[in-house]
Amino acid sequence: MQPTKGSLSVVGNIAALLELGTGFDGEMTVKENTFLRGALMGYTRDFMKETYPEIIAFAELEEFQDRPFRQLSSGMKSRLAFSIACLVKPDTLILDEVLSVGDGAFRQKSEERMKSVIAGGATTLFVSHSLPQIRLLCNKILWLNKGKQMAFGETNQVLNEYEKFIGVKP
Repeated sequence: MQPTKGSLSVVGNIAALLELGTGFDGEMTVKENTFLRGALMGYTRDFMKETYPEIIAFAELEEFQDRPFRQLSSGMKSRLAFSIACLVKPDTLILDEVLSVGDGAFRQKSEERMKSVIAGGATTLFVSHSLPQIRLLCNKILWLNKGKQMAFGETNQVLNEYEKFIGVKP
């Protein structure tokens, strides 16, 4: 999309998870899709061959790697997309509500991986309505309400303002 105003400079590689299943081909296998996604992100075939076992193991999809992508459940698709995005070591990672999908064990594993990605120096944009996840993973928050900036700053300060706004009692 064309921006309505402003500008953006991109340095390094970006991995984005904005919607389940986006960027995958339903007829290709899980393995083929993993390599395709890696290629689209600018990674070499050799790098993907080296990284693939870790990606598929993290996604817990070893026994599904030769199946067509369309046969996966939405949770499996989300796990694969998250695994590719996080395990290819992006410079910038954009996550839009993706940690809310999957069972509790995978969510916890994903949160731990996110902490590792962030600690490794990746710039991370994390879109979420989950206040506990925001407290756990973020050090700064931009709070938007109907497209208008309400606050920007340290996590606890902005979340305290937001909780007052929505009527949550301390």
